[in-house]
Amino acid sequence: MDNLKRLLSNATISVVQTVISGLVLFLLYGYLIDHLGAEQLGLWSVILASTSVARLGDMGLTGSVVKFVARYHALKDNEQAAKVVQTAAISIALVVAVLLLAVYSLLDVVLKLAVPVASVPQALSILPWAVFSLWLGNVGGVFQSGLDGCQRMDIRNILMIIGNVLFLMTAIWLVPHYGLFGLAVSQAVQALLLMLASWLVLRRELTTLPLLPLYWSKSKFKEMFSYAVNFQINSIAILLFEPVTKLLMSRFGGLSSAAYYEMASQLVVKLRALLIAANQRSEERRVGKSVDLGGRRIIKKKKKK
Repeated sequence: MDNLKRLLSNATISVVQTVISGLVLFLLYGYLIDHLGAEQLGLWSVILASTSVARLGDMGLTGSVVKFVARYHALKDNEQAAKVVQTAAISIALVVAVLLLAVYSLLDVVLKLAVPVASVPQALSILPWAVFSLWLGNVGGVFQSGLDGCQRMDIRNILMIIGNVLFLMTAIWLVPHYGLFGLAVSQAVQALLLMLASWLVLRRELTTLPLLPLYWSKSKFKEMFSYAVNFQINSIAILLFEPVTKLLMSRFGGLSSAAYYEMASQLVVKLRALLIAANQRSEERRVGKSVDLGGRRIIKKKKKK
């Protein structure tokens, strides 16, 4: 019964998180269009797209964390689950950092090709913040996957809601004073606080986790990587699609077209996420009812005996 309640809670919070995130995004884009204009929003979108290639450094390990943490958590072996989280966090932190440093000079060239000459200095000044936000997001993603593996998607979604609302409030506070630079700082603050909050909450679920992730296991890394490599090709194709599209739109259609594409694509993504979350909610309710009925039948049979 406790597992059933947790499943229903996870599904319900997922729907709520999707709705609130969509509303926050709608308010944020409206605010940015009014205060910065479409070209500035398009510039920010292109910068984020250019750095997103470094997400390949994830190597699919965040997905593996969900699987292996769930396995060890079900076996009540929190020590092994903690080793999985630490190994994935250290691996992703190092690989993504090295990859970002390696492609940083290339990003300079790419932005000069895709962005109008007048906007290049501003783009280059914001690029370090975008890179930092991406690194924080990748590391924080490991901890959020750990929460998923512990079947605490409800907590993860609550943290996402708080993070999105905080991003909106910080942007409203900083953008009027610092423009696009304020937006970049707002996203970095959101990513940092979300990463720290996810780690602190995960340590409450996996009490064997140390104060800082310091343990790395070669065997755990090989195990997770072997699992992740099976679907990495598909992930690579998806990751490359968005940055290439935005860079081409900026190059041949201007920054405004990239901004409107960003808003349209985010609308589609949020609507799809809402449908998925709603279907998940209804499916888990159906499964829950069948499990509950099955349990009642077993009890009745025992009584008859």
